Amino acid sequence: MSVVPAIDLTRLFEPRGIAVVGASPEIGKIRGRIFAALKAGGFAGRLVPVNPNYAEVQGVPAVARIGAVGEGIDLAIIAIPAEHVAGALNECAAAGIGAAVVLSSGFAEIGPRGIALQAEIERTARSRGVALLGPNSVGFLNMALGIKATFSPGGLAAPTRRIRNARQVAIASQSGGIGFALYNRGIARGLAFNLVATTGNEAGVTVLDALDYALGLPDTGAVVLFIEGLRDAARLRDLSVYAASRGVPLIVAKLGRSAAAARAALSHTGALVGDEAEYAALFAETGILRGEDQDDLLDLAAARVTCPPIAGRRVGIITISGGGGVWLADRLEADGLLVPELDQATQDELRAIIPSYGTPVNPVDITAQALEVGGRVRAIDALLRSPMVDAIAVVASLADIGHLEQERDDLARFAANRLKPILFYSYTVPTLDNLAVLDDAGIACYTTLGGIARGLAGLVRATERKTGPKAFIG
Repeated sequence: MSVVPAIDLTRLFEPRGIAVVGASPEIGKIRGRIFAALKAGGFAGRLVPVNPNYAEVQGVPAVARIGAVGEGIDLAIIAIPAEHVAGALNECAAAGIGAAVVLSSGFAEIGPRGIALQAEIERTARSRGVALLGPNSVGFLNMALGIKATFSPGGLAAPTRRIRNARQVAIASQSGGIGFALYNRGIARGLAFNLVATTGNEAGVTVLDALDYALGLPDTGAVVLFIEGLRDAARLRDLSVYAASRGVPLIVAKLGRSAAAARAALSHTGALVGDEAEYAALFAETGILRGEDQDDLLDLAAARVTCPPIAGRRVGIITISGGGGVWLADRLEADGLLVPELDQATQDELRAIIPSYGTPVNPVDITAQALEVGGRVRAIDALLRSPMVDAIAVVASLADIGHLEQERDDLARFAANRLKPILFYSYTVPTLDNLAVLDDAGIACYTTLGGIARGLAGLVRATERKTGPKAFIG
């Protein structure tokens, strides 16, 4: 199934050139910061500052009006007072600019006067064929093209880690601050993102339009949505079917369960949150995963983009800490997963590689001593072959520099074979070098029990939606 796009977003998210209306030489101001971000992002197209007060902005020749930008400019980023935005959109259309990001606030979120201004720019954009992101947007990122069209500090942070993986995460958010916070927290965890789009008041492009665009990207492995309210929940149902056909999970934070949240959403972006029971039923019907906070959303995304499909609910735990393994077993079973006793052949194999005071039953406590003789690698290998295990959770302490270095090649081999999901949980704060070993292998590392449990449970939900629940003995 495919979904016919409501609007062509190519000129918005893949522009040949970008004009910044109101660009400032002062990078301490929003209008200067966003131009500086575009310059620093690596975008290969033309950048044109539009400001009648300067001959140049940050070393780039400026033009006095939008009509003077010249050929090849597809996108205008508008950061001027709200009452002038409609005129700027008309000028953009006359200059052949087919898309605009309106960063300006002062629209529906402020009451009747702002509602009238927003209605005007909505009419203008629609009648002139301009794809409008905003107003009250914090912009977007297109990582493949090096476009950092935002002033958000979270959006401008550089990735410090990268999990080796071809599948990437897209974010579509009605909240600019939260959308870029998700990106900021995600890159610190090693997740790769292809798109971050913040839709603000949605006078034109909606969060579902951004979702539709993200689903068309070849490297999208999961889409995280932050929703305050939707005008067309039925379209979300259609898009969820399309996403499922492409094997792309939708992971959603939906606000507005409380009266206080509904009031806040209305004042924030002018959004009406809708009926919570109807949304809950829609998510259950379509298999959309619901997150409760930022880390929850990223926990679900990390498992989905790094792991192969899971065959069932049975998890094998390998631990060097007896207490850590037992604690994880409790949490996994609380989330509906199973930690079964291992088959006799696998137990016999494990007994040969762990000390007598360890246990091969499940959780498999190899003890710290077994690490000296490659016990963790051999235990993972055994559980990959066990008929009683559908996924492997490794409980480790990754606080020692160099702890995983000797296991680097084996971990990479296990992950590349994609026989079963393998996830790590470190009960101590992991060092960057240990994280790098896992990142290079394509294995996600969690630092909370709840996180790894939610990640695995999300994998199970995806499988059971396709095949139906399975009952296992043991």
